[in-house]
Amino acid sequence: FVDLFRLMEKFSWFLIGIGFLFPYNSVVTAVDFFALIYFQSIDFALGWLLLLPSLLILCITLKYGYIGTIYQRIIGTFLLEAILTIIIPLVRNVYVLFVSTFILGCLSAVLQGTLFSLLGFLGSDLMSITQTGLGFSGVIVGLIRICTKIWIPADIRISTYLYFLMAFLMVLVSIFLYVCLLHPSQRVQSAIFQDQQKNHSLHALKQSKSKLVEKDAKKRIMLASSHERVAMLDENKREHPQYDSCSSVNGMAAPTPLGLVPLFCASW
Repeated sequence: FVDLFRLMEKFSWFLIGIGFLFPYNSVVTAVDFFALIYFQSIDFALGWLLLLPSLLILCITLKYGYIGTIYQRIIGTFLLEAILTIIIPLVRNVYVLFVSTFILGCLSAVLQGTLFSLLGFLGSDLMSITQTGLGFSGVIVGLIRICTKIWIPADIRISTYLYFLMAFLMVLVSIFLYVCLLHPSQRVQSAIFQDQQKNHSLHALKQSKSKLVEKDAKKRIMLASSHERVAMLDENKREHPQYDSCSSVNGMAAPTPLGLVPLFCASW
């Protein structure tokens, strides 16, 4: 029974690897349909809208981290991808297509980071199986696209609808496998706990570094203000020099002043 469960677990991760990139690859390989509906060079715009979010999501997650738990991110991104696989082929508006494709790229980037963060604690065996599923995803999507064109050659619209319907079903299968089989397993729960501990430690380290930076900034401000006060005192001394009094010459006491008669006689 244990061996059967491990086999089902590996096969489930393989299917999730396929379903993860299925909507992404569906948009990439359906450029002939979009070119027929909109304009010929639309594949260039779709490529940028799918790839650019990866860099954007990477910068955001490095700065602020992810929002929500692993379960919420996996299920939420899969559900939104399933909705987008319906909106993209059916809604005939180029701006809706662009926005949906950009959101799909963002969801794929979030899902990729979440899955590989989890798989890093699950072990190299499940990591390699999931990556194999990612590689098979492009091949399977291409084969399905070819089959839909062969079976329904007359109307490219109907074949494309069927093609995106299969992508939608593949995403639903991935959701079902993760919710019912993978997430309740002890191995996944242990990996989630380890990932949470890692995130907590990184967050604590980040907070300690920020506190140190704040302390250093305060010290620098205090030091700069002390330097400014010393400089202001020096400047005041230069502008208002302290002269010696008439009663002292070179720090020594001056002789007793003469009277009027001796001064008159000395002047002669």
